[in-house]
Amino acid sequence: MLEAMAKIFGVAAEHLIDIDVHLSEELSAAFPAGYSADVNTLKRDLNAFLGTLNERDRSVFLRRYYHLESPSEIGEMYGIKEDHVRTILMRIRKKMKKYLKEEQP
Repeated sequence: MLEAMAKIFGVAAEHLIDIDVHLSEELSAAFPAGYSADVNTLKRDLNAFLGTLNERDRSVFLRRYYHLESPSEIGEMYGIKEDHVRTILMRIRKKMKKYLKEEQP
């Protein structure tokens, strides 16, 4: 899945992995077991999922996983604590996992 995500984000898969192992693990955990999709399907599913989020949560997700900003940087932008950002991200990943599981054939 990281390879497909890297294609969507326009970076090499190694870039996502090399930047931060923890970040890769975070993102990988957001996919249900056995989830497999080509890049176009993954794009469609991610866009549809992001459309279910409120504006702040969508922005937090994109800042973390597309712009690769740290939770502290995101927190500064929104005037919230880093721990709150981590909680928001955890909830988004859980929602995403559930959403993608329901979308599987």
